[in-house]
Amino acid sequence: MGTLYGRHDYPALRPGHDRVIGECWTLPATAEMETLRTLDQIEGTNQSGQPNIYNRVRISIHAFPGDDANPTPDIIGVAWCYQYAVDPTVDGFRRIEPHVDHWVRWLDMMDVVT
Repeated sequence: MGTLYGRHDYPALRPGHDRVIGECWTLPATAEMETLRTLDQIEGTNQSGQPNIYNRVRISIHAFPGDDANPTPDIIGVAWCYQYAVDPTVDGFRRIEPHVDHWVRWLDMMDVVT
């Protein structure tokens, strides 16, 4: 759940109530900390002496409604996620309006921006 914003170059997620469609990667436990350190560098998170661009937070993962294996949006796990640290509109992002069933994805924004 969140509020998704987009620009031509990348998305910005903030807390909210829309169903945001994204990717969820599964990693071996032995690679988790090293992978998170690398992703933190890429996302501008927890870098000494620098303000965060994104904050790494834990979120619930829901099955996509309509999936034959899981027709209701049940919680299927918890994962790390990067949420934009400040109001995205200040940096030129526009909110991506959800579809009638309250889901949203960044790729939908690409049709509008390009």
